[in-house]
Amino acid sequence: VLFKQMADAEDAYRTAIKYLDKATKLSAEKKKQFEQEVQHALSLFQKAPASFRKNDPNVRLSPAPEIPEIPSQNSLFPAMNDAVVFKYEEARGRFAVAGRDITVGEVLT
Repeated sequence: VLFKQMADAEDAYRTAIKYLDKATKLSAEKKKQFEQEVQHALSLFQKAPASFRKNDPNVRLSPAPEIPEIPSQNSLFPAMNDAVVFKYEEARGRFAVAGRDITVGEVLT
């Protein structure tokens, strides 16, 4: 919204709701609260004049955001490659290690 990309912001809010069920670490209460906050923001967008709800054509975000594809997702953490394994040790706490050989250029997160 800061960059006057209102249509993009509205799309991002809708995407956040769409993927909320993937947030396995959030409690049902937190998910509900988050969804209510996002729905409230969307209702503000819908009440705004149509001219306000458009992207400003004079604003260019550069470089354009690039979202890499993760070909083999970690079952517990879908934003991570399945090559990443999480472990816990009392002395170290939680940490990540390679669970298999990782090829050069392979996207991990």
